Amino acid sequence: MRRLDELGRSSFDPIGKDDSQTATTVSLLTDIAARSNTKLPRLLFSPDIPEPMACGILRPTILLPSDIEERLDRNELRALLAHEFAHLQ
Repeated sequence: MRRLDELGRSSFDPIGKDDSQTATTVSLLTDIAARSNTKLPRLLFSPDIPEPMACGILRPTILLPSDIEERLDRNELRALLAHEFAHLQ
């Protein structure tokens, strides 16, 4: 697997612009963070990463493949986000 610094910042898409496709992911992650009474981590998508991952101490971040919502149903996505979120705790 390539190192994150090799991918470069331009490889990741932050949430914020017209992201109707990622609305489910953002909603699920917001719910997970609220239930744990924890700040919402940064969420980034990239076509260059094959698997989800969590990283960051000062700026906790969950990195997801760009096509994650197409590959998983809602329950699978919730479980995946809860798993990655747990790594940041």
